[in-house]
Amino acid sequence: MFSASRQVAILGEQAPFINYLVCLAVLRGIKATLQQLYPARTPPDLGIRIKWPNDIYHVPPASPAA
Repeated sequence: MFSASRQVAILGEQAPFINYLVCLAVLRGIKATLQQLYPARTPPDLGIRIKWPNDIYHVPPASPAA
């Protein structure tokens, strides 16, 4: 777990949008890295989600019904 911060001169109403773009960029970076390192084993849906306002978390795949 980690945090990052940066001060940017923007309007207050733009802050949530910037936050969402940063989270989306992190998710895309994770997916691109995994696809490059493990191309045959990277599923289309990694189960990585954004929890508003700034959390990124993993949802484990559902186990098959027995």
